Amino acid sequence: MFGRIAAILMSILVLAASVRADTNIDLSLEPSSGTVNDVFALDVNVSGDEARALEGPFFDESAEFRIDPAGTSSSLSIVNGLQQFTLTYSFRLYADPNLPLGKHPIPKGRFRYGRETVL
Repeated sequence: MFGRIAAILMSILVLAASVRADTNIDLSLEPSSGTVNDVFALDVNVSGDEARALEGPFFDESAEFRIDPAGTSSSLSIVNGLQQFTLTYSFRLYADPNLPLGKHPIPKGRFRYGRETVL
């Protein structure tokens, strides 16, 4: 029997803290819950002046989920002379087929900024 899992978006990455006030990190997870047969799509969007200076994200090891990179994209928009640069890191998450019924946080992620690790 396949267990039902709920991917907890708030515990994916503790990235609400910005590198600088003008750098933002946003996450999206689709679907937000599902079964061990589902493939989850995680997008990590980094925007602002320091977006290009960040390395990552890097995820902790997990027995519950496998995280595979699915690509990176970038965009640049200019509105009223103001530039907004965004990098999107895409990942695919696969749950362990023996995961029991319940809520399971996915691994914590981090970025590197120079020599520092940023949560």
